[in-house]
Amino acid sequence: MLRRVAVLFAALAGVALAPVAVAGASPADADVACDADWGTGDRDVWGGAAEGALTGVRSGQHECFDRLVLDLGAADAAGFHVGYRDELGHIAKDQVLPLRGDGVLVVLVDVPGQGYQPANPVEVVDVTGYRTFQQVRWAGSAEGQVKLGIGTPAGLPFRVTSGGGKLVVDVAHS
Repeated sequence: MLRRVAVLFAALAGVALAPVAVAGASPADADVACDADWGTGDRDVWGGAAEGALTGVRSGQHECFDRLVLDLGAADAAGFHVGYRDELGHIAKDQVLPLRGDGVLVVLVDVPGQGYQPANPVEVVDVTGYRTFQQVRWAGSAEGQVKLGIGTPAGLPFRVTSGGGKLVVDVAHS
């Protein structure tokens, strides 16, 4: 019970208690996630100078949500914005990027991405068979920021946590 309260508090506070598990959620995490009222409004945190760099992007399926993890090396993001938009635009070019799904969740992170280049920018991670994620697409890096788009079936509730050198975006299945 104490663990559930701590997990819920951490989710509401926007911080991670422990390293992010991608393979599967524990029963306690699944209960909290399924009952959470996450919402669809923008999440913004800005401040300080970015110190780390994007080192990897990975995803995972959980009982109640799909998860995207941005590994930021040893540092945390100085800031981020996550929110639904009508379309995904490239970070540095006047170009709209197609994205599968009716929901376009844009992730903008204040952390240098120059050292990271996905093998396939159109499919940053393989989300075949995921319930919520339909596509994760690279939208570029410029001026100390990285931008990605997550295609979802609709504007589904999501949460964002950061800490421990990671930025985590969870999108609910319903």
